[in-house]
Amino acid sequence: MSERELSAYRLARLIKKARRQVTNAIRAELEPIGVSMSIVQLMKLAISGGDLSQLEVAQEIELEPGALCRLLGDLEEQKLVTRRRDPEDKRRVLVTATATGSSLLARAQPRVLAGVDGMFSRLTRAEQGELCRLLEKLTRAEAAPKRRAPVVGRTRRRQKELQP
Repeated sequence: MSERELSAYRLARLIKKARRQVTNAIRAELEPIGVSMSIVQLMKLAISGGDLSQLEVAQEIELEPGALCRLLGDLEEQKLVTRRRDPEDKRRVLVTATATGSSLLARAQPRVLAGVDGMFSRLTRAEQGELCRLLEKLTRAEAAPKRRAPVVGRTRRRQKELQP
């Protein structure tokens, strides 16, 4: 393997490992109050994002629409969110946080920060800022070409139709 290939694999492995460690640190903080990071992300969007549709929320928190629908059903039962049809476009379903949902987010956010702080306390403020800047540069939507992964059960013809 070339030095370039080794470097690429090393970088990919380190990014994956860091993501897993951050996720685990946050999960450990949130578990005692029975909340997942997906719920925190959803509640944060529902509170600060204005009237977002279910599809927009799914895209923003990178959750499959079916999984989001199930999660929203659970959160509705717990009176944390409400869903309603968009009066201007009846096809869209809008998600809104309730006061109870806002209260849950207020309890969860310090725990998320504690998990993140625990992980990143090894870095100086300047290193944290540089890491953030580099990750933002890497993750800009226009920087990565959009590719669709093949979906099991789809015909090759259908996959070609779905490609941009």
